[in-house]
Amino acid sequence: MPLKNRVDPHSQLHAVSARGIFMGNRGRLHNTERQIVRQWKGHPWITCALSFKDYQRPAMMMPNSYTELFFLDEPTAYAAGHPPLRGMPPPGLQAVQGSLGAGLPRAAGPIGQGPRQPAARRPPKR
Repeated sequence: MPLKNRVDPHSQLHAVSARGIFMGNRGRLHNTERQIVRQWKGHPWITCALSFKDYQRPAMMMPNSYTELFFLDEPTAYAAGHPPLRGMPPPGLQAVQGSLGAGLPRAAGPIGQGPRQPAARRPPKR
């Protein structure tokens, strides 16, 4: 059974077998049974290429680690409020930003900096 970690353009999570071509992060959203228990944890939301150099994540939804989220494509990630992480930008980012102009989110800096998800989707600050 697929995990509920595929994100649609409205920022909702779904359990479907298609993984997509981009990965994102909203913090740790899952419990020890790999079930989603919250929609986000913390403010920095990011997206990056599905593969980066030779890095291999040992397992999906590991305990005490972030929840891997997957997007069909770049427009889906942007629409869901996930800017690219600087240093790991999705391929084609510059072409998309150049063709669509300044309306797209710019690459986020280190975790905790840079653009955030739209205010309508942002969790309240504590």
